[in-house]
Amino acid sequence: MVNEKFEEAFALIVEGKKYAEKGIGFRAMRCYRASLRVFPTPEAHFRLGEEYFSRYNYTKAAKQFMIAMELDPYFPLPVYGMASVYFAVLRFEKAILWFEKAITMGDINLKALSYFGIGQVLEEQGNSTKALEFYFKAHKLVPDDSKTLDSIVYLLACRN
Repeated sequence: MVNEKFEEAFALIVEGKKYAEKGIGFRAMRCYRASLRVFPTPEAHFRLGEEYFSRYNYTKAAKQFMIAMELDPYFPLPVYGMASVYFAVLRFEKAILWFEKAITMGDINLKALSYFGIGQVLEEQGNSTKALEFYFKAHKLVPDDSKTLDSIVYLLACRN
């Protein structure tokens, strides 16, 4: 019974992700909510949080990320989500703490995103030298990421 409910919930998450990729967020949210009604999972809470974040509803996004972390403290994506929320609301010190936590938990891509996020915080704070260090850390992990390369080129050009 539990297995069947989990499979049904997982199928709804997969369906929601397809809608999210197509930019049909309201349908994605409907799928994630339905998934949570069937069988609450950290993944569904995280995905719902992403949709709230994309709508600039940072309070609801943070709530969903926190629930996801309560359900699975080893799930790194909601940690990165919290960092992004704090960055978006200009709480830079907290953003850095969450990005640092994500670095310790995630795969290579999440680490690169988190280094990039710290670089953005530092650039926002006017510390371009330190920002460059973090952009280079991100670039070393994922050399073909265009956002990171653009940020490096921009900051180097600003120096000259």
